[in-house]
Amino acid sequence: MSKPIIIHGESGSGKTTRAKLIAQKYRNPIWIDGRLPDPFYNIMIDENTDLIIIEDTPNKKLKDFTDLFSNNFLRIPRMFTEDLEIKMPQIIIVLNNEIDIKSFNSCWLDVFKMIRMVKCNDEPMILEYHFEIDNVPVEFIVDTSKFTKKDALWCVCHHNWDIDGEDCPIDEVVKIYALKSLGLATIKSCGVAGVIKEFEKKEGYFPIDGSRGIELIYVEPFMFNNLNLKINQKNSKNEILRKPYKSSFDDF
Repeated sequence: MSKPIIIHGESGSGKTTRAKLIAQKYRNPIWIDGRLPDPFYNIMIDENTDLIIIEDTPNKKLKDFTDLFSNNFLRIPRMFTEDLEIKMPQIIIVLNNEIDIKSFNSCWLDVFKMIRMVKCNDEPMILEYHFEIDNVPVEFIVDTSKFTKKDALWCVCHHNWDIDGEDCPIDEVVKIYALKSLGLATIKSCGVAGVIKEFEKKEGYFPIDGSRGIELIYVEPFMFNNLNLKINQKNSKNEILRKPYKSSFDDF
């Protein structure tokens, strides 16, 4: 069993962003609300869950999760049926604020040996992003010493991107840039170098060559497949002449 990870730090220090980056390495992550009386009462958790992220956890509730640090199995309560017992997945607990380990009494010393503590702060860091849009990968690296939250907030406002107070503005900007990069790669039929040049022509976008902290690492054009082309033929009287079907190469 991998050590549970406790992510702590001041509000806005990037705790959720750090958890999202870790989650990208897992196939079936589940996010649950640590503020709930029983956050594991969740129908989405099953035998395939390989990561559980307990977010917005009040610091005082950390003691409620100590059983997760030593058990090899996790019991999930179910309504109207038997509880589900699964192999303990990777656990990440995102606390609301920073904790001072020195303030804990001696009985916690053994507990801290079983977990991995990750402290987030506003110091610059390198963020790696991997997106998949219809199974087409897009990858970025962001250096927050060059591309700051202030820059990101300007971008989301400029593009009228929907964002709430809990969203990380840098995460949201990279989503905007990932969608734009895939669109340009598809329309212009180009790769990374071509998309970077196209961004230089676009108003309201930072360059994505790394000079301003955002660097496009990978993108490829979206390849349209004629097998996904659906035909539904009607006449002027709106009568269906042919039922919808998926075309294939044999039709041409």
